[in-house]
Amino acid sequence: MPVIKIIGVGFPNKFVNAFLKGLPHKSKESKERFYAEFKLEGSECRLLHDYAIGDVVIWMPHSAVLLVLKRITQLSNHLQNALFVGAIELEGEGRSDGYVTIAGKTLRFIQCGNIWLAEDNPLVFFSADFEGVMSIIESLEGDK
Repeated sequence: MPVIKIIGVGFPNKFVNAFLKGLPHKSKESKERFYAEFKLEGSECRLLHDYAIGDVVIWMPHSAVLLVLKRITQLSNHLQNALFVGAIELEGEGRSDGYVTIAGKTLRFIQCGNIWLAEDNPLVFFSADFEGVMSIIESLEGDK
């Protein structure tokens, strides 16, 4: 299941509330974290906000990756200094800037401007800033 972790969200509580606004969701809250299950155009997704760290993690089915990324980027006022890391499924072959072996697994990696990508078919792991996420959205829209 694809996952996106947003590190360094400005005012994460406000971000989470704005992200979930208008979406049917069920939520649970404790002293440590906020958890919500929500539907985005029929796709069941999950969100976790860890209060101590401030990070927001969103899990979604492959069919909802583009929808979630677009919804996230609509809240840009909270994301100016944010770093996005995640794992999504992408198809296709591209150039390679090198290989890295981690825990016995060899990954092909690419740097494209504000994005770092590492591939382990069918998953692509990414690290990006806000501009990089916009580039990922453009790429995903081009695949449609």
